[in-house]
Amino acid sequence: MAVLAAGLVGVAGLLAWTVLTWMTKGLEAAAWVAGIAAAVLAVPAVLAWLVGWWRTSTAPRPAPSGEELEQAAAKLAEAVAEQWREEAEARSLNDPAPMPVRWRATGRAELVDHSVNRTPGVLEEACSDDIPALVERFRALRRRRLVILGAPGSGKTTLAVQLLRSLLESRREGEAVPVLLSAADWDVDRHPRLADWVAAVLDRDYPLLRTPGMPPGAADRLAERGRILPMLDGLDEMPVPARASVLTALNRSLDEGDPVVVTCRTDEYAHTVATAGDVLTSAEVLEAEPLTPRAAADYLHRCLPPQRLPAWEPVLARLRAASPHWPGAGRVLAEVAATPLGLWLVRTVYIDRNADPAPLLDEHRFPTADTLRDHLFDHLIDVLITTRPPITDSGKQDKLFRPRRRHDSVRVRAWLGYLAALLDGQGTRDLAWWRLAATIPTFPATFRLTVGLTAGFIGWLAFGLTYGLASGLLFGLTFGLLGWLRARQIAESAIRDLPGYADLRLRHRWTDLIHKLASRFTFGLLAGLAVGIASGPMHGLGAKLIGGLIAGFTFGLMTMLMGGLMEWAEAPASAARATTPTASWKADRNLNLLRIGTSMLAIGLSLGLNVGFLYGFSAGLTSGLTGGISGGLALGLAGGLTVGNHRAWLAYLVATCWLAWKKLLPRNMVAFLDDCHQIGLLRAIGPLYQFRHAEFQDYLVSNYQRTYETGGGRGPQREQVASNTGER
Repeated sequence: MAVLAAGLVGVAGLLAWTVLTWMTKGLEAAAWVAGIAAAVLAVPAVLAWLVGWWRTSTAPRPAPSGEELEQAAAKLAEAVAEQWREEAEARSLNDPAPMPVRWRATGRAELVDHSVNRTPGVLEEACSDDIPALVERFRALRRRRLVILGAPGSGKTTLAVQLLRSLLESRREGEAVPVLLSAADWDVDRHPRLADWVAAVLDRDYPLLRTPGMPPGAADRLAERGRILPMLDGLDEMPVPARASVLTALNRSLDEGDPVVVTCRTDEYAHTVATAGDVLTSAEVLEAEPLTPRAAADYLHRCLPPQRLPAWEPVLARLRAASPHWPGAGRVLAEVAATPLGLWLVRTVYIDRNADPAPLLDEHRFPTADTLRDHLFDHLIDVLITTRPPITDSGKQDKLFRPRRRHDSVRVRAWLGYLAALLDGQGTRDLAWWRLAATIPTFPATFRLTVGLTAGFIGWLAFGLTYGLASGLLFGLTFGLLGWLRARQIAESAIRDLPGYADLRLRHRWTDLIHKLASRFTFGLLAGLAVGIASGPMHGLGAKLIGGLIAGFTFGLMTMLMGGLMEWAEAPASAARATTPTASWKADRNLNLLRIGTSMLAIGLSLGLNVGFLYGFSAGLTSGLTGGISGGLALGLAGGLTVGNHRAWLAYLVATCWLAWKKLLPRNMVAFLDDCHQIGLLRAIGPLYQFRHAEFQDYLVSNYQRTYETGGGRGPQREQVASNTGER
C-alpha cells in the first residue's frame, strides 16, 4: 500500500515538474523534463507489468486446505438453505402439515441393484410427514444413493426438497451439501463427468463461490472432492436416449463414497433402465403409494377452518367411503386426491377461496378424474390471483407470497400459455430470462436496428446541440451506420451471454480497487503519451511532449474508469443477490448500466479534455470542450453497448420490447414472473423458474393449443411459437 501511494505521488510530482518548467523556463526546457518523465514512467511500469503477467500466468493455483473447503461448503449450505426455506413456505409444505404420502421400497426387482451392493433393510419405507426419520435412514446407507419414483403429481420433487432441507438443518461438519439440480440441464456430451457438470451449475447459480474470500476454484473443488450431494430432479423430462446417457454417465462418474438422489416417474425410469441396460449402482429405490381416501379426507379436514366443517362434512364422508372398485359419489374425487398435486388443487380451488364443495361430488359434470382435474386447473390462476391480492402498503415487506401488482387472469393465462408452449417446444422445464432472446428468430435484425437507431439519435443530439442540427444529422447517420454494422456481432454474442454481476462493495476491497485503477491508469498514460506525441497538432518537440502528457493523462483516466473500475466491479455479487431470478436480472442490469455510464463518462471526459486543450487553442477552448464532450458521450454510449462480456440484460430488453409489441408477453416480464412465483404458479430454482408442477405446464400447453392454434381469441399464435422454437 505504501509503495502504491509513493508511486502515485511520484506520477503527480513528475507532471507538476513538467508544467512548472513550461511556465517558468519555456517549452524547450519543458520538453527535456517531459522526456525524462516519460522515460521514468514508462520503463518501470512496463517491466513491472511484464513480471506480474509472467508470475500470474506461470504460478500454479494453490489447492485449498480442508478448512478452507469446509468454510466454502458451509457458506454454500447457508445459501441453499435460505433459498429453499422461502420456496417451501411459498409451496405451503408445512401448512398446516406435510401431506402424509407414504413411500415404500419398490417391488420391481429390475429397477434395483443387487442387495450385496446396497444396504438392505435400512430404507424400506418412509413418510413425507416424518422426514427426520428418512434423513437418519438415508445417512445410515453405506452409499447414500436414492431413486425416488412415482406417478405424475405424486410428490417426488416435494420429497426431494423436504430431504434437502432436513439434511441442511442437521448438517454435520464435512458432510456433502445437497443441491437440487434439473436433470434436463445435463448435457453429457459437453460434461461427460457428473462433477464437471455440477461444478458448472454451481459456478452459474451460486456466484458466492467465486467471491474474493473463497478459495480458488471452490465450485470445482467441492464437486471434485464429493462435497456436493447432487439431487437430480425430473429425469423423466428428458428424451429417452438422453435419460439412458445420463444414467450411464452417473454410474461412470460416481466413486465409492459419492452420494446422489434422482427423481423420476416410475414408467419412464423403467424404460430408461431397459434402454441403458443397467440400474443406478448401489441405489435404494423408493416408490410413492397413492394417498388413501381416508388420508386425503383427514388432510383436508386439518386444512379447513372449524366454522366451515358443516358444509364439508358430506364431501369428506363420501371421500372416506369411496372405493375404486364400485361407482358412486366420491370415487372421482378420491382418484384426483390420491396424488399430492390433486389434493393441493382441491385445497387451493375450494378451501382457499371459500367455495361450495358440492360440485366435487357431481359425477355428471365430472365423470372422470381428468375432467375434474382440468376443472381445477381451469380455476387455479383465477383463485390464486383473487386470494392473494397485491401488497398495497409498500412498507409492509414482511408479507410473503403476495404480488406487487394486480393482474388480469385472462392475460396471465395467455402469457403463461405462451411461455409453457415455448418451453415445450425447446424440450425443457427451465425458464431463464436471459434465454428469451434466443427464442426469437428475428432477434439479430431487431437488435441491430435498435442499436443503430439509438446510436444515430444520440449522435445527432450530441453534435446537433453543438454544431447545429443539420451538421448533427450527418454525425447521427454516421453513428447509426457504425452501430448497425457493429451490432450484428454483438447480437450473436448477447444471445449466448450469461448474466453478469456487479459487486460495488468497498469493504475489504479497497486494495484491489486501487491496484486495478493504478495499473490501468499507468497503461493509459503511456499509451496516450505515445499517441499524443505522434499525432499532436502542435509543432515542435516541446509542444508535442506537453500535448502527449495531456493526452496520456486523459487516456489514463479513460482506461482507469473503463478498464480498472469495470474489471473490479464485475466480481460476483453476494449470495443474497445471486440465487433468485429477480436478483440475477437486477445484478446484470446494474452491471450493464454501470458499464454504459462509465463508458460515456470516461470517453466523454477524455475526448473533451483532449479536443478542448489541444485543438481548442485554434478553434476556441469552449467550442473544443463542448464538441469533445458531446462526441465522447456518443462514442461512450456505443462503447457501453458493445464492449464487455455480459450483455444478457440488453438482449432481454430488446426481446421483451419486441414480444410486448407482438402482444405475446408483458413488457416487464421479470416482474410478472416474480409475481407468478409469489402467488404460487411458478417455483424458483436458483436463477431459473419452473412451473410449480410439470402437469400444470402440460395443461397450459394443451389449453394454449386449443385456444390459439386456429387464431381464435386474443393472444399469441401457435405458429409463432413453432417458428420461435424451431430455430435456435
